[in-house]
Amino acid sequence: MEEIYEVLKGTMVVHDKYQGVVCGYTDGHFILAVESKDVKNFFRVLKNDFFVEDEYKDAKYRYVLEDERTIEKQIKERTWQKAK
Repeated sequence: MEEIYEVLKGTMVVHDKYQGVVCGYTDGHFILAVESKDVKNFFRVLKNDFFVEDEYKDAKYRYVLEDERTIEKQIKERTWQKAK
C-alpha cells in the first residue's frame, strides 16, 4: 500500500459533492483530505493504524476513505489532477 501511495500522494480526487487530496492510507484504503466543516459525511479523527502527511493534520481538513479502484478509474478517465 505504501508503494502505491507514493505514486498517488497529492492526487486530487473529484466527486460530485466533494473533492479531496490523497494524503494518507490505512491497510485497505487511501485517505482523502477534504476542506469541509461537514461532520456527518467526513471524519475528523481517524482510528486504528493509518498514515497521514503532516501538512494535512490541520483542523480545517476532514477525512474520507477512498478505495484504490475509484482513484484508478479517475486516472483512466483523466478526471484527476495532481494537487499544487
